[in-house]
Amino acid sequence: MQTAFAAEITLSGNAPHYRNQIVSVFTYTDYISFTQKSLGEFIVAANGDFSFTFSSLQIVNIYIELGALRLSAFVEPGKTYQIALPPKRDLTDAEKLNPYFKHFSFSLFVGNSGYLNEKILQYDSLYFAFLEKDFKEVYFKHGANGINRFATYADSLVPSSESKFFDAYKRYKIAGIKHLARPTNKKLLVKNYLQNQPVLYDNPAYFDFLGSLYKNYFITARADSVSSIFVGYLFEPKKFEQADSMFTKLENIDNTELRYIIYALALTDGFYNNSIAKGKAVETLETIAKASPSEYVRGLCSILILEFKQLVKGADAPEFKLLNIENKTISLQSFKGKFIYLNFVNSDNYVCLQELGLLKTIYAKYIDVLEIVSIFTDANPNEMVDLVKKNNYNWVFAHYKNDPDVLKKYKVKVQPSYFLISPEGKILWSPAYSPQEDFENKFTDEILNYKREQTRKENR
Repeated sequence: MQTAFAAEITLSGNAPHYRNQIVSVFTYTDYISFTQKSLGEFIVAANGDFSFTFSSLQIVNIYIELGALRLSAFVEPGKTYQIALPPKRDLTDAEKLNPYFKHFSFSLFVGNSGYLNEKILQYDSLYFAFLEKDFKEVYFKHGANGINRFATYADSLVPSSESKFFDAYKRYKIAGIKHLARPTNKKLLVKNYLQNQPVLYDNPAYFDFLGSLYKNYFITARADSVSSIFVGYLFEPKKFEQADSMFTKLENIDNTELRYIIYALALTDGFYNNSIAKGKAVETLETIAKASPSEYVRGLCSILILEFKQLVKGADAPEFKLLNIENKTISLQSFKGKFIYLNFVNSDNYVCLQELGLLKTIYAKYIDVLEIVSIFTDANPNEMVDLVKKNNYNWVFAHYKNDPDVLKKYKVKVQPSYFLISPEGKILWSPAYSPQEDFENKFTDEILNYKREQTRKENR
């Protein structure tokens, strides 16, 4: 909920166990991309005192990462908060090397002016207890009575307040449960929770509801004759206005900004579940950004475009510098002039081990035109060394330890993961076909296409 003018928010306290340490404070640019945004930093004095002030128009979900801990809280413009930082918990060596490590999340303790956080914590406790104990019955019976009983019960324990933010938070949490219980009741939910309602940019419960409502949208839309026409129009820049007009009628949503936000949300979901072409996602976001008068929508599209372009076909493959099995530095530049079949693997994964054997055959066959680079994510690099020596693998192996951000750059969420990079260092396939997915035949076609394109360029 916005104020008319930006107002200061101050965090202060005493944490002698963090003396002389720099502490950074972050938030999210939005609740779709969850891009980290720095609010600033402060230094804890020698006696443990600290104070940090920033300005905001609206309630902000801040977070602080301290070693293995991630502390978060909602803070309101015009308020001062006494916060308590917990004892230090540094990352262990194993956690530092774990590409999938997630910080231990806790609520940031706010001693005064913490009314909003206290309310949200109380409500979330009841909400998750309901999901765990009673929701199955509600889900299978598809009835609203159980949800309404929970809402009434929760309101009796955590009553509505002067905070419009908290009241909206509760409302959209309930909306999310209703959608889970009866996903076919989407039109009624849109009518009750989205029509003639403001866009709540700063409320995560609102965006959780939107996300559940339009999850896998492009997959389900293609199964419907009318919705599939909308999707076709949406991906054609010249037909965007027709697409938007169709969606307005299909969903009965008159708020243009909200429709554009929904498109961005659905495109993000489709991009990561591979239900839409990555290039089309970028192109459509560019069209939305040009069409929208909303600063929020344009900013959101810019963030997503930048994120999506990182691995879209034709984009520069993210650079890295890693140590290979001989302890020498390698980078993408080391292999320019050849196709690169980049893969991320772990020796504890059966599929990874199985496909390494297939890579041996592929490398022997295409050694003149293809370089295989296998990046290991094992905590101990010696696991990689032992495996390579035991199996006489003869292509390039490296460990991610010296450049752990390489996993973020390539958005590696599962292993094995594969990428094909052109001789010029451009992304060709993201993700690439695995050795078990007929890689050889598809790669042969790619080589022929590449040679034809090079001939065309030379003859121009």
